[in-house]
Amino acid sequence: MALPKLMQPPRKFHFEEPLGRPFRICSVETELDGAGQALASDLFQHGIVASPDVQLYSFQPKNAHPHVAYLKFDGSVTAGELVFDRLDLTNPAHAAALLRALERLRSLEKNGDVGYNPNCGGHIHLDANGFGIWDLVRLMTLFGFCEEPIFRLAGAGKTYGHRTLYTGYDRANHGAGYSDPISKGPFTSAKSAWETIRNQKRMSSLNTTIYTASNDVTGGAHGGYRCSGGCPGAREFIPQKRNGQTVSEAVFDKKTCTCPQRKNTIEWRVWNAQGNPRILYAWIALMQAMHAWAWRPADDKKYPKHDPMPAFTWTWRPFSRLTQDERRLAQDRVQFMFHELPLTAEEKDTLRYAFMRTPYKLFGKDWMKAQANTPYKPPEFPNIYKKTFKRKLGTNPATNRDWADDKGVDYSEGGIEDNFFEQQNVQDTIDYSPRQPQRVMLGGDIPEGTTMSTDATGGFEGSSYIYHNGEWIPDPPLPRR
Repeated sequence: MALPKLMQPPRKFHFEEPLGRPFRICSVETELDGAGQALASDLFQHGIVASPDVQLYSFQPKNAHPHVAYLKFDGSVTAGELVFDRLDLTNPAHAAALLRALERLRSLEKNGDVGYNPNCGGHIHLDANGFGIWDLVRLMTLFGFCEEPIFRLAGAGKTYGHRTLYTGYDRANHGAGYSDPISKGPFTSAKSAWETIRNQKRMSSLNTTIYTASNDVTGGAHGGYRCSGGCPGAREFIPQKRNGQTVSEAVFDKKTCTCPQRKNTIEWRVWNAQGNPRILYAWIALMQAMHAWAWRPADDKKYPKHDPMPAFTWTWRPFSRLTQDERRLAQDRVQFMFHELPLTAEEKDTLRYAFMRTPYKLFGKDWMKAQANTPYKPPEFPNIYKKTFKRKLGTNPATNRDWADDKGVDYSEGGIEDNFFEQQNVQDTIDYSPRQPQRVMLGGDIPEGTTMSTDATGGFEGSSYIYHNGEWIPDPPLPRR
């Protein structure tokens, strides 16, 4: 299905690298409601995923896999989480593969086969190679400064706005939430900054636990890609007690760390799940710009410095409940984002488009256009970034044509039918009435009554599932709103 003109991203999702701002490798995770098994089969036949089955939550593909995405089980949604894995969107093949997948999802959404509902979140990881502790402090300070606008932007295109404003999902995950305001400091020293960042909860809207875990010299669940403490960056050790034992926790600068790291990302959990490619483009552009704004070279005297910026914290309130002073402050922060962040003209236009699909449209169409028409402002320090991973996505495995030239799967006789879901007699499982429990499609020869905890599923923490009539159902059922 061709995208509506207004939803089409610039240059078919291909990013440029403007002055001083190299593109950081990213992974895009989108949670979906629907029939997971049928979705997996459809995406498989279109060359988007490698398997016609929903993968386990813990699934990780091999480095050389030629597919743009994989679909894995997620207990908080009914279809699964679709992961677009390690994309370099300056590569035309990567950009084209992502766009083709988004076009297919758009078709499925229009047919009612998948849904981006309030329980569905969007998570985007950015590679943190060469991103030091003080870069992260500046990023978190900037994020806190713009947090209210970022949350509004994350709800772009949804009538209810950010999913934390939807009744029943404002305190999901047994009250812990899935996208919470970030820690705001203190960042007065390397020690206090490190303690604040490493103690931040995983469900924060800017999740730093992956970044800090790979600094941990004590081993643990993620051992194998953690620093040994022997690299040139291990500058300071803070005594810690764990299980009655005194251990050393490394505080060091990952800018100078020479240890190989298999996973070193910063995860933006703030986004809703939605299928508008132009909005997704705006989100990725904003992330790239904010990371570039925060970066400084390790050998510059300004590197361990950061300017305090007053936070504008997300407070789970609809825009209508903000005071006039808060609305003016929100408008000032949006103006800052357009004027001070390294965003190209195309990126600013997509950002304007996204903001105009939030309550901030009340700032006025002409005002928003004026902000988008401001010139590109390079970051104060030209960023240096070495791509740590390069993945080949040359051809669509379903068509054997280059992704950049591929027009999609052939629907002629003998090809894949566009009404795949209808042919499979898959029933729509998206129902938000209180009478219908959330249903999770996994399939397989599983005995009736089998139970499974979230340790295995990665779903709602503290919940469990029971296998009944071919489906995994939360036990007890989750409330539907």
